[in-house]
Amino acid sequence: MNYDTRPWRLVLAAVSVSTALRAQGPAPAAPAQLEEAQRRYQRARELYDENNFSAALVEMRRSYELSRSYKLLYDIGQICYQTHDYPCALQSFGRFLQDGKQEITPARRDEVQAEIGRLKGRVATVRVTAAAGAEVQLDDAPLGAAPLGEPVMIGAGRHRLTARLTGREAVTRVVDVAGGDTLDVSLVEA
Repeated sequence: MNYDTRPWRLVLAAVSVSTALRAQGPAPAAPAQLEEAQRRYQRARELYDENNFSAALVEMRRSYELSRSYKLLYDIGQICYQTHDYPCALQSFGRFLQDGKQEITPARRDEVQAEIGRLKGRVATVRVTAAAGAEVQLDDAPLGAAPLGEPVMIGAGRHRLTARLTGREAVTRVVDVAGGDTLDVSLVEA
């Protein structure tokens, strides 16, 4: 996808947004929720057009939370791509394909699968080992309590992993990862 040379076009046309928003989720959203989802969707578009990608991402995620429309996952993936949060883009595009199943056109499916292929070269997988119950963080953002259920997907580059356990000194490791790497990181005190 060439985001720099074409204007941003979200998957949903303004007329079809409310229909798409109503079509998702096990429990239908209340009309007030759908209206709020629509407002947040429009605000996300405006913010994206202003190159305020971080704010656009927050608004698009709120729209998704309210509507549960799989179609918004595509838009979230596009915004994550613009912020260089490649793990977020990869996860969002993957969920878009999974949740949309047969409703996605073959052309869109091919486009997203190609993008997923490119994104896989921009992320690494890290298996973190830490003391049981330790709070694990990636670049100061919480990942959860150890043991983590599965490896962590991170963008290529330099990252800081930290494990904090009450009553003990935090253990921190700085790692440099390239796209496609798989790395084991121990955050256990020596």
